[in-house]
Amino acid sequence: MPPQYGRAPSMPFPPQNPNYPVPGYVGQPVPGNWQPALVNAPAPRMPVAAAMAAGVTNPSAAPRPTIRLQAPDTLLVRPPVPVVLASPEALGIRLSPPEPAAVAPLDWNNAHARLQRLGALGFHLDRLAQGDVRVTFMLSDGDRRAHQIEVVAGSESAAVTAALENAEAWASGQK
Repeated sequence: MPPQYGRAPSMPFPPQNPNYPVPGYVGQPVPGNWQPALVNAPAPRMPVAAAMAAGVTNPSAAPRPTIRLQAPDTLLVRPPVPVVLASPEALGIRLSPPEPAAVAPLDWNNAHARLQRLGALGFHLDRLAQGDVRVTFMLSDGDRRAHQIEVVAGSESAAVTAALENAEAWASGQK
């Protein structure tokens, strides 16, 4: 009967020679350049029964310490250190807008008198959506031309005062 496809024919293993030494077997010589068997190797010592009962594998060794997984009672206990967090202001975070500097109330009579001395052609005041105030002055240049000065500030008084100072500085440079 022909062998089945995909299977190797089964054959029994050849019998082993009982005279052939198995490598690594102690007591028989190993052929060739293999290392010789350990002939003078000391046999391992078996622990004494009393030492085995006590849990010591080597009776001549010092006894092992007993570990109970408990901390000793003599630990120094330090008081807990309080945690101190920096304030938001110290970290550069502003919680509320800064208080505006106190601006002196505006004297409109004085402002109109200063504008007339400067020869102002016009004056305009706008309130912007962000809460700021824009002040615009038109000053005569002398040669039928006009010079515009414009200032935006947080309050009406601050805007008019800064615009008047800019106008007076410009006028002193013109003369």
